[in-house]
Order: sequence, then C-alpha cells, then structure tokens
Amino acid sequence: MFVAQWVRGLLAAGGVADQAARAAVAPWREALGEARFSELVADLTRLTPPGPIRPAW
Repeated sequence: MFVAQWVRGLLAAGGVADQAARAAVAPWREALGEARFSELVADLTRLTPPGPIRPAW
C-alpha cells in the first residue's frame, strides 16, 4: 500500500515539475519559434554530461 502511494506521489510531483519547466521556457519557445527552440534543445542536450544532475559544490 505504501509503495503504491509513494509511486503515485512521484508521478504527481513529476507532472507538476514538468508543467513548471514548460512554463519557465514558454517565453523562449515563443521568442524563437518552434523550429529554432527544438534546435536549441537539441544543441543543449548534446552539451550535457551523461549521468544524474549533481550539485556543483
């Protein structure tokens, strides 16, 4: 029971985080247009190191 609730909580949090991320980059998407925004995402994705995100400190 606990595991099912935990998984549902993670999924809900992921949905909220996804919505927040979309809202944060909405001005970029509008300013650049869909094609250039997709190119920017692809460019930035190529620059990211593999593995989980870790703090810089």
